[in-house]
Amino acid sequence: MKLHELNEEIEEILSMMNVAIEENDEDTIQCCRDTLESMQIDVDVCVSAYVESIKRNQVFSDALKAEIDTLKKRKEAAENKANRQKEFLKAFMQKVDKKKVETSTCSVTVRNNAEKLIVEDEEQLIEFLKHNAKWCVKTKETIDLKAVKDLMFSVPFVKKEKTQSLIIK
Repeated sequence: MKLHELNEEIEEILSMMNVAIEENDEDTIQCCRDTLESMQIDVDVCVSAYVESIKRNQVFSDALKAEIDTLKKRKEAAENKANRQKEFLKAFMQKVDKKKVETSTCSVTVRNNAEKLIVEDEEQLIEFLKHNAKWCVKTKETIDLKAVKDLMFSVPFVKKEKTQSLIIK
C-alpha cells in the first residue's frame, strides 16, 4: 500500500469517527479506534518506504550536483582553451600581416575595434576636465567618456587603447 492511499483511508476513518463523536455513537468510535490501531503496522511500513524513497532521491540529487560541478569545471577549461587558441591565432595572423583568411570550411578576420579610453587617475582627470572641458563632467563623480574621446586636444590621466578582435565564422 502506498502512503497517499493509506492517508486517504485514515482520513475516511477519522471522518467517520468525527461523525460518530457528534452522534455520540460509542460503538462506531471504538470500531474506528480499533481500525486505526490495527493500521499502525501499515503506517510504519509506508513511512519507512517513503523515507527510503526520499533518501534515494536526495542521494541522486547530490550525485547530480557533483556532476554539474564537474561539468562546469570542464566547460570553463574548454572555454579557456578556446580563448587561448583564438588569442594565438590572432597573434599569428598579426605576425604574418593577414587581415582575413577564407577557406571552404571557415572565415577568419582580424578586426580593429573602436578606440577605448583607459582612465589612469579618475580624480585628477575630473579636476582637469572641470577647468578645461566642463561639458565632459556629468556630475561631481562621473565623466562622459565619449565627450572626452571627442575632444580635439590631448587629455592627461587618460590613454587611448587600440585593440583588435578575431571573428571566426
